[in-house]
Amino acid sequence: MIFFILVIESQAVKSQNIANYVTNGSFEEHYPCNGLNMINLCKGWRSIDSSLYAGVFYFHTCFGNVPNSPGSIQYPKTSEGFGGATFFCMQPECVSWGTRGFFRNRLKKNLVSSQKYCVKFYINLRDISSIAIDRVGVYFCDNIIDTITKINIPLPFIIPQVQNTLGNLINDTINWIPLTGTFVATGNETNLLLGNFYTDANTNTLTVKTYTPLNRFCDFNIDDVSCIPLDLPAYAGPDKSCKIGDSVYVGRERDFAIDPGCTWFQLPNMSVPIATASGIWVKPTVTTTYVVKQVLDCSALKYDTVVVYADLVGLPGVSSSGVENGIRFFPNPATNKITFEYKDELQLQTINI
Repeated sequence: MIFFILVIESQAVKSQNIANYVTNGSFEEHYPCNGLNMINLCKGWRSIDSSLYAGVFYFHTCFGNVPNSPGSIQYPKTSEGFGGATFFCMQPECVSWGTRGFFRNRLKKNLVSSQKYCVKFYINLRDISSIAIDRVGVYFCDNIIDTITKINIPLPFIIPQVQNTLGNLINDTINWIPLTGTFVATGNETNLLLGNFYTDANTNTLTVKTYTPLNRFCDFNIDDVSCIPLDLPAYAGPDKSCKIGDSVYVGRERDFAIDPGCTWFQLPNMSVPIATASGIWVKPTVTTTYVVKQVLDCSALKYDTVVVYADLVGLPGVSSSGVENGIRFFPNPATNKITFEYKDELQLQTINI
C-alpha cells in the first residue's frame, strides 16, 4: 500500500511540476535505429503531416549521421541528437518535393490560459545551404493544424507568436545560435510548429554559396527547443523521509532546459554547491535541508528548500498507537476510492487514492 501511494504521489508531482512543455525538446529519445533520418523516428516530433517526410529530418549518433550527415558536419547542441528541415527553396526540384519543412511537437500538457511563456531554441545553418534567411518562427496552436492539407509550401495565414528578428539573417554554420521570445497563451495550445511560414517574397535572403546552375535553398539544424512558464517557481519538491543508507530523489524531473539554471546546496553551507541540475539524488545520514537556487533566461532569481528526514523506517513522526495519532484507511471495505491519513509532527496528512 505504501508503495502504491508513493507511485500515485510521484505521478501527481510529475504532472503538476512540468517546467519545459516541449516533448523531447533536445531530440534525444527515438525509436529503434534503422539508418534513416526521418523525423518521425524521433519521439515527440514529426512533420506537420505524419504521412510526409520530405523537408524534415532527424540526426542522431544512433543513426550514424552525427556529426557527418549528407550536406553538413555538425555536433548537437547537447547530447547526441538534433533535427533539420528545409526552410526555403526556389530550385527546380522544389516543384515536386516542396519548399518547406515544418516541425510539429505534441506538448506534454496544454498551456495555461493567460500564462506568459518563455520560448527558446537553437539554430544552425546547414553547410549545404546556398542562402541564409531571417524568417524562422514558432507557432502554438490546437489540433486545427490537422485540417491543413498542403503542408510543404509557405503557410502565410499562420502568424508565429515567437519569431526571429526581421533582417537577422542566420548564416552561422559552426555555432548554435539561440533564439528567444515570450508570448501569452490562450489555454488551447496543444501543439508547437516550427518553421518558415512566410512567402518567398516576404523572406529576406543572403547568398552564402553559389552553385552551377544557381540553386537557392536554405536548410537549418534545430536543437534544444523549450517552452517554460515565465514565472516558473523554483522547485525542490515536498519534504521526504529516507531510510538510512538509501537514496531519495528531490527536485524536478531532469530537463536540458532547466538543469543549467538550477544549483543545489546543503544547509548550512550556501557557498559550496553540491550539484547543478533540476533534480538530484541525495543520501543523507541525518535529517538534512537542501536548497535549490534557480536562475533561468526569462525569470528572476528564485529559491526553494526540501527537508529529507533520515530515520530507520522512513516514516518519521508517524505513530501506530491509534486512529487519532496513527494511520487510518477509509472507507473499509472500499470500491474505487481509498483515503489514507496519518499525523506527522506538524499536521494531519491526507492522500486520496
